[in-house]
Amino acid sequence: MHRPILAAFCLLSLSCVPTPAFTSRRLEDGTYQLRCRTELSLCLSRVDEVCRGKSYDVVSANDRRRPIDVTIGSYQRETRSSEAIIRCTLTDPTLVQGAGEPASALPSTPARTCIPGATQACVGPAACAGGQACLPDGSGFGPCNCGPPAHPRDAGTD
Repeated sequence: MHRPILAAFCLLSLSCVPTPAFTSRRLEDGTYQLRCRTELSLCLSRVDEVCRGKSYDVVSANDRRRPIDVTIGSYQRETRSSEAIIRCTLTDPTLVQGAGEPASALPSTPARTCIPGATQACVGPAACAGGQACLPDGSGFGPCNCGPPAHPRDAGTD
């Protein structure tokens, strides 16, 4: 095709208009939909822009490969695309949507600070070494448990 004809074809069909490699939009339920013309790992690397470096959960994600008609030896060219639904887990009114527009509402679920059932070491009353478990709703850790209190009769009497 000659360049003037190709340019006219592009103007009339809009098929030559490049689509952005990354888009994001806030959904009604407070999650964000990310769409990328790359593999999923690169798409998820953009989440920090959406959640501004805050924690997030991946609600769902997919990676698609579509072969292109060009085969070079045993290599088949392909296009990649991916999509992810994420939820920023810390409520922050300055969350961004897309290209830096502030989000209109906060996520509807409470912030999760730990994974329900996860445990960690802690220092309890009188500096005892103990453990604590994450609450069922993930809102934080329960009290530090150092085991049953020692009885005075067990304290080294003859």
